[in-house]
Amino acid sequence: MRYIDINQRIAYKINAAIKASGIKKVALSEKTGMPSSTLNSKLRAYTPFTVEEVFRIAEVINCDPILLLSDQPQKQSLAA
Repeated sequence: MRYIDINQRIAYKINAAIKASGIKKVALSEKTGMPSSTLNSKLRAYTPFTVEEVFRIAEVINCDPILLLSDQPQKQSLAA
């Protein structure tokens, strides 16, 4: 199996959860208080998400933040 950086895995999971939630990234940016450029940079795994940011995103998209941070394969849907 190919090694993927933890920041890339978290960004991938958050991207998938955002898509599943149906929320637009602009709306997510506004609701979390993160500038769009910062959010996009983090979603591309250029810079890491803080735990606080992950929890704010999870709250907005109605998702369990532990699923976004977990390194284990997902056994349930990202969007709650």
